[in-house]
Amino acid sequence: MRNRRFTARFSFMFFLVRLIADGADENINNLRLAAALAWK
Repeated sequence: MRNRRFTARFSFMFFLVRLIADGADENINNLRLAAALAWK
């Protein structure tokens, strides 16, 4: 699909927004961010 790259980027941005909105524990935030960067 031609929109695959755009969809992935949108999903990543949405993930970051949810991450901030969650207001989770600092360690969980770091863990999620590391996982997100590794996934990207």
